[in-house]
Parts: sequence; structure tokens; C-alpha cells
Amino acid sequence: MKNIQAIQQSQNMIQKTSLSRFAYELVENKSIRQYNFCCSININHEKTLLIASAKSTINVYIFKMGSVKLLANMGGDKSYIQALKFVDKSQHFLSGSHNGSIIVWSKYLFANPKYIQQIKTHQSSIVALILHPIYENQFISASSGFIEFFQYSNHRQWFSVDKISEIGQIFGMSINKNGTQIVTCSENHRIQVFEYQQSFLQQKNTSSWLLKQTINIKQQGFRVCFLDNDTFVFQPATQLWNGTKHMNLYRLNQQNQYIKQNAIPVKGGGQLCGQIFPSLYNLSKQILLMKNGKYINIFKYVDRSFKLRYKEVLSFGTSEVSGTLSDDGEYLITWDKKSRQIQVRMYTDLNANKQQE
Repeated sequence: MKNIQAIQQSQNMIQKTSLSRFAYELVENKSIRQYNFCCSININHEKTLLIASAKSTINVYIFKMGSVKLLANMGGDKSYIQALKFVDKSQHFLSGSHNGSIIVWSKYLFANPKYIQQIKTHQSSIVALILHPIYENQFISASSGFIEFFQYSNHRQWFSVDKISEIGQIFGMSINKNGTQIVTCSENHRIQVFEYQQSFLQQKNTSSWLLKQTINIKQQGFRVCFLDNDTFVFQPATQLWNGTKHMNLYRLNQQNQYIKQNAIPVKGGGQLCGQIFPSLYNLSKQILLMKNGKYINIFKYVDRSFKLRYKEVLSFGTSEVSGTLSDDGEYLITWDKKSRQIQVRMYTDLNANKQQE
């Protein structure tokens, strides 16, 4: 009887979530001006610190309930910073630059902002820095030609533990929630899926990540994102770097191969759309952010289906937009070239507001 009640409660929760209407509403009078171009923004798990690239430097902001205040400016290596990522477990944050270097910074040394470690294994621009979803002391980096895996050691240094080589110019990368598969999209009109293979007989200098599937596509793309362990979305782009009118959803079939299941309409088709602002899925709120052209398309993903009637679209009047979500999905933080401001939007449950009325 208890099991039946638990199942019914779970189904009711799913139904309630699927019917929820939401919006990210701008927090008034909390925007802060940042004139220098911003390629990447990230916020720590506690929602107390915000970092934003400013050309070749990093602006560090105090974040408090939607309010943003500049704390420090940290110099990099005179190369445009392309990616930023907090690693809360090790009390560090990472920056990846156009020249291929990855710099490890302390979250607590802002008064004397000297980096802790510099990693120079990549030879070209860092296009992605992501954390391993299971192993909190690991991060994954990507550039043209290869993906590299780093682990934090007892000697308080990051060191390389694995590599996927010879995969062409990567534009986007994502890892599934149990950390067993990585998907990439590239300029050579291919989506590639790599799968982790643990073997006690593994030879030295061979990767634990094997190519699982190559999907040949008609168009290149900048953004790809896992939604769960066997579903991902891909946003195509034209040869002229314009966004397309549809986002494609791929799912694993019974033959253990990913196939395109459907094409989902998105706003921003035909508009210039570069690499900044990777697609992002937030598990806490079950929300997907997909930038396309001058728009951020926001979707709710519930019970393996998109609820398109409850999506939200934000327009910025420029294609040069970067942004992030807090880990709990409560805050959407963006920078755009038109306003040259860091803007904060807060998740609002429209159903709750309607009930109060």
C-alpha cells in the first residue's frame, strides 16, 4: 500500500512539474556595467561569488541575493579568456584562454591575485571546461584536436589522467549525468559520442574513452547538451555561422545507437550566432538554455518530453551574449554587448503568483 502511495505521489509531482509555468524575471536595479567583452560567466555553488571574463582579465564579483558588486580584477596571460569554471570541491576556479592555457586560481586570494597553477597542454583555444558529474576532483577541457581529463592530487596540483586525441575542431562538448559518455559537435559536420571503458588490462598511453558513435550531419553546430544519460540536443548552424530554426533531439534506440528523434522549433534562426554561451541543462529545475542568434531559448524538460508551451524566450538585440545559471536554477546571469551590463534574472513560478492573486 505504501509503495502504491509513493508511486502516486511521484506521478503527481511529475504532473505538477510538467504543468508549471515559469519565467526568469529581471531583478530591478541590480545590473552592473561591464564594458569589456565577456565570453564566459560562472557562479559558485553557494551563490556568493560570480566571475566574468573581461577580455584577458577576470572580474570577480560578490553576489548576494541577486545583487552584484565588484570585488577584484585578476590578470591572466594577455590572451582572451574563453571559459570559466568554479571547482567548489577544491576551492579553485579555472580559466581557459584563446592561446590554449588553463589557469587555476584560488577562491580566497583576491587581495593578492596570483594564480596557483598554469596548464599548457593545449595548443589552441579552450572551447570548454566542464566538471565531471561524479568525481568532484576532476575537470575536462576541450580544444581543437583533443579532450583532456585532469584530476586534483594530494600535492594540491592538477595533473592529466586521460586524453581523447585526433577529433578535429571541437565547437561544443557535454557529459551525461553519470559520467560515462561525452558528446561533441565540430566544424566537420559530425557529432561524436565517446564512452568510458574501464579495463584492468588497459595499456599505458591508451585512452579509457572509446569512440561509440559518429553521426554525420548536414550542418555544423556550436552547441550540444546531454539532458539525461541517453538523450541530448544539438543546435545546428549554417556555414556562415547563422543559427537555424530548429534544435535536434537525439535518443538512444534499442540498438544502442543515437538517432534523431525530432526537431524542435527555436527562435533566432537566420541570425549570426557564435560559439560563446554553451548550451546548459540544469537538473534542479529541469531547464535547458539554448542560445541561438540574438535569443536565449528556455525549455522545461519533464518526463522525457519538452513542454514547449511553457518555454520562455529572452531577446537581447545582439548575438554576442554570454551567461550561466546558478546550480539551483534560481538565477540566470547574462552579459550582452548591446547593454554591456551583467544582468540578473530570478526564477519565478507563475502558477504560485496566479494562486496568490
